[in-house]
Amino acid sequence: LKQGLSEHASIGTFAKFSLQLMSIGAPLWILKLSNEASLDEIRHTQISFDIANMYNGVNDQCIIYDEFPSHLVDIDGDWNEIARDTAIGGCIGETISAFKMIEKKYDNMIDRFIYDMAMDEIRHAALAWITVKWIINNATNDIVIEVANRNWWLKQMGNVGQDYVKVIDGILNKIHSRKSGDNYQEL
Repeated sequence: LKQGLSEHASIGTFAKFSLQLMSIGAPLWILKLSNEASLDEIRHTQISFDIANMYNGVNDQCIIYDEFPSHLVDIDGDWNEIARDTAIGGCIGETISAFKMIEKKYDNMIDRFIYDMAMDEIRHAALAWITVKWIINNATNDIVIEVANRNWWLKQMGNVGQDYVKVIDGILNKIHSRKSGDNYQEL
């Protein structure tokens, strides 16, 4: 159930992410990947709730989620805010989420669903890394992008296990070694 609610929240996160990307003039191919990720999250939500309902033990009731609360979303084109949110939620969060999903084993048909969801999460993490690199390379000279500083990353990873730090640090090295004109999609 917790996984399903998390996946459900990610649908809105990717919708906001797409709007944020538009506010800073991101290329269409990044917008396309963001919207495809949102569709993945819809599928993940359905799978997670189906699995939760299978184990619910109540034959006449399904687990459902409540109405989405009313609120406002502020999209202001703040390059640093978008880069920070993407780095924390996408680069670090999605990378760790993918690894944790791969580590889980149920020894039944659920393993295949979890594995497929983990592969999607890896693609989402890659999108975040590519987006952060694009932001670093495309922000105007008067904007200092905080996530371009390696110390910022080390500070964010303070509560993450050492195995995850090594993986994320390796990705970070690869991202920072790329030149501005490189093809981001190869990452």
